[in-house]
Amino acid sequence: MERAVEEAERTLEEAVDLYRCDRCMRARALVDRVQDFVDTCPAFDVTRGDGSSGGSTTAQGDDDDVSNLDQNQQQGTAGEQGTAGEDGDAEAEPHQEHEQQEELGHEQQQQQEHEQVGDVDDNDQHAPSSPPRRSSSVSSSSSSTSARASKKADVAARVAKLRHRLAQDDVVVMLRKYSDDVQQIRRTLASEEGWTLQRSSGGTNTYYRHERDAAMHTIRVEGWMDFPMFEILSILYEVDLHPQWMPSALGFGITESNVVHEFSPTKLWVEFLNSIPWPFSNRNLSIFINGVDCLDESEAFRRQVVILMRSAEADPEFVRLKEETQHLGSPPARSGVVTAEMPMGAIVLTPAEVNPGMEQATGTFVQLYATLDPKVDALPACAVDLGLRKVAHFMIDCMRKQAVKVHNDPEYARRIEAKPQFYGFIQRRMRETGYDEAVKH
Repeated sequence: MERAVEEAERTLEEAVDLYRCDRCMRARALVDRVQDFVDTCPAFDVTRGDGSSGGSTTAQGDDDDVSNLDQNQQQGTAGEQGTAGEDGDAEAEPHQEHEQQEELGHEQQQQQEHEQVGDVDDNDQHAPSSPPRRSSSVSSSSSSTSARASKKADVAARVAKLRHRLAQDDVVVMLRKYSDDVQQIRRTLASEEGWTLQRSSGGTNTYYRHERDAAMHTIRVEGWMDFPMFEILSILYEVDLHPQWMPSALGFGITESNVVHEFSPTKLWVEFLNSIPWPFSNRNLSIFINGVDCLDESEAFRRQVVILMRSAEADPEFVRLKEETQHLGSPPARSGVVTAEMPMGAIVLTPAEVNPGMEQATGTFVQLYATLDPKVDALPACAVDLGLRKVAHFMIDCMRKQAVKVHNDPEYARRIEAKPQFYGFIQRRMRETGYDEAVKH
């Protein structure tokens, strides 16, 4: 049992490390493995003396099985001392089939005989040898029993600590939440249920979904890009260049974008300044972007990169990171600008090269999804819908045009060289997952 607990502890630490490296789906699989182990060691197993467990063969078969700690510490010592003393006594009664009462009576008789010869010199060769050996054996057995009970108590405490950490640790809780969000996004984009196709042209499909809250507008856009993921991730990562290539229509568009703070290469706090038709004020969107690496071969779903986007202050991971970051304030408020909200959004990249059976054998299937409240109640909902759908539909086409520049524009070359922490990480993961080799072939 002790070895199994050690393995569970190592697995949980590995899961936390993977989450910090943005591999929350692989991390979630490891957390679930630890949870399964802990679930097979319920509280009643720690207080039972029959060696049974809730189903773990490791717990059943190991001599260190956690069992009946209280009885072992309070009552079990006496029974084990009698057995150990019997084994170490060369002159004890040879009939092993005697009942326990007969054995104890025999021991008492020997003790009385020993007391009668108590005045014999300690060095006398003819002094009875059995009682001293019995005393040594009993002492050794007592120490052994105490050590075993202590080890079992330690194992029980470690299992309890694992159980508490799985339920209460901030990082583990966040890991589970984000992996649930990723799976929900993937399921949403894998189904057409609830979506209305608005437009299909130029290899791009645009969908709209009605929400109960009339202020919310949910858009979905998807299409193929004949580029590897590296080019696509490059144009998405260089946030300040977005206004140069992102589309605009009917007065809707992005006029300015900046990184407020980079918590890690894949966790960014960004702000977008968005224009909307006159006479309304511009809208500001403060977003926390969290890139999730789902490229491992062990993925139950398709191997993908999922980029989660949400209004910063509404994202619990953003709040946690902000609290942990010293001297991190908020950007100055913009005069006359209204803050819009994005409860949930995502960009999902699915590379064909490592996902057999897709519509194309090469290239990247790009899906964009966002639920927005632009805070324009005075503007008819139909007008907002029309503007958002037009902008969204041209998004992937604009991304195609911009991706060409990644290897042709000196500006991108300069930025890639200057930011090895991000681009080096992307290239390394592509090699580790076999994606890089698949693209070459």
